[in-house]
Amino acid sequence: MNAAELVLRFADAVNLADVDRLSSLMTEGHVFIDSDGSRIIGRSAASKAWSQYFAMMHDYTVQVQETFLSGGTVVLVGMASGTYAGGGTPRASNRWTVPAA
Repeated sequence: MNAAELVLRFADAVNLADVDRLSSLMTEGHVFIDSDGSRIIGRSAASKAWSQYFAMMHDYTVQVQETFLSGGTVVLVGMASGTYAGGGTPRASNRWTVPAA
């Protein structure tokens, strides 16, 4: 499996909210950097963070529109969307969609 295939499998696991599959695709030294620059380091910490995120954003998905590969670097470009539940029941007014890379 090349780097692009691995990253696309990761995106598929995100779309399924499958934390076990996400975990299986991470290394022990996995680093997740979110849109504000915060870092989550390690497979265990990242798996826990994904579980918490899916509880808050039960329908979070990424739609990959383009994939770029250069050496071992992969960039996915598309859209991300979800509905914020905020500790309660998700409301349509809390639905969002944003460009994502």
